[in-house]
Amino acid sequence: MGIEVFKKHLREKRAIKLSLGSNIDANKTALIATCAQNAHASAIDIACDKKSFEIAKKHTKLPIFASSNHPFSLQEALKWGVDGIEIGSFNSLRKKGKMYSPQELYNIVLETCALANDYDTFISVCIPKEYNKEEKTNLIKKLELLGIDLIRLETSNIIKDIQELSEIANASIIPFAFLLENANDIKTVFENGFCAVDVEYIAQKYESLAHISTTTMTLVGAISHRNSINKEILRTSREMFAY
Repeated sequence: MGIEVFKKHLREKRAIKLSLGSNIDANKTALIATCAQNAHASAIDIACDKKSFEIAKKHTKLPIFASSNHPFSLQEALKWGVDGIEIGSFNSLRKKGKMYSPQELYNIVLETCALANDYDTFISVCIPKEYNKEEKTNLIKKLELLGIDLIRLETSNIIKDIQELSEIANASIIPFAFLLENANDIKTVFENGFCAVDVEYIAQKYESLAHISTTTMTLVGAISHRNSINKEILRTSREMFAY
């Protein structure tokens, strides 16, 4: 399937990437990968860990992203054969009471892009929720010039932040995804016309593997159903303009 699945779902405004965050538990990795495959999700996102990649690869044909804020680790992931990389994963910094400045993050992106130059890969960048609106906007403009494929915006309260985030997105040309902490926020993202969400709470919140499986299937099924009209329009358009 490859990265084209994720790109297709972005165009259809129904992309869902299931993320394990920093979790490298083998059972959860296998289950999330299997559930994502069965539920027709868009991609999974794993920690930048070779064993996790090998386990995920055995259980899904969906695109696999690796997340890290270390350029050389992401380069190693590209050597393994991941479909995309995400520059992010800030929780370890937060636990130490630290965060990259926008310039520091931009420098990490620059270095990562240079190391990834020999690979045809999809690059996503996560922007921390700690940045103010001006910092986010200025950084996104610089990332656009680098040709970044997707911006992931962190938010702890999308209902409160939606106007600001909409203004940022409307001033940009890069597609946006949202890292969500609350399952109820998913509906808000798609109702406001955005094309993607990154769901990490499944792997982080639920300890029961059966609960993770049920939640994954329900989530992706609901979003796919909601976007059935979009898929029908796309199908009809392809038929009309087929030669």
